[in-house]
Amino acid sequence: MEKLNIMLENNNNRHINGKKLLPLKRYDKNPILTPENMPFPCYTVMNAGAIKFKNKYLLLLRVEDFARETDTYVATSADGYNFSVSPKPINYPLREIEKKYKAHRFDARVTCIEGKYYMCHASWLGDLGCTIAIAETVDFVNFTPIGQNSLPSNRNCVLFPEKINGLYTRLERPE
Repeated sequence: MEKLNIMLENNNNRHINGKKLLPLKRYDKNPILTPENMPFPCYTVMNAGAIKFKNKYLLLLRVEDFARETDTYVATSADGYNFSVSPKPINYPLREIEKKYKAHRFDARVTCIEGKYYMCHASWLGDLGCTIAIAETVDFVNFTPIGQNSLPSNRNCVLFPEKINGLYTRLERPE
């Protein structure tokens, strides 16, 4: 990964690799997606993981139905503002422990490492609490579980975008 040359001048004049950074500004038409934008009835849509995939912006959306059951859907956009949402959730089989405790999966985060895409997410296991689970995909339609869930109580996780000393590295947020 290219090393960034960060230069701070007077705390107002920030540059990266010689380019002046402008302050972040919240999009004035937020939220970008609401239940009314979905191709099916739902209670809420939120907490998307985002990445660039095949020259489009891709979101992994947390969608809750009116029974408060959660699933993950893909939305894509050419401009990052106007999204098309898949009418079907991703194909991601439950692990045995997730079946046993009727897992509630949510808050997907996605990272590309060496051409593969990894989705980290929370997996609520009833009385056991919240765990972290990871899946991989190459097409954002079919996801394959990787390994087992983490120990409770971990809520969110993201993988670093490159290996460190040949190892995958992740940052976790305990519950």
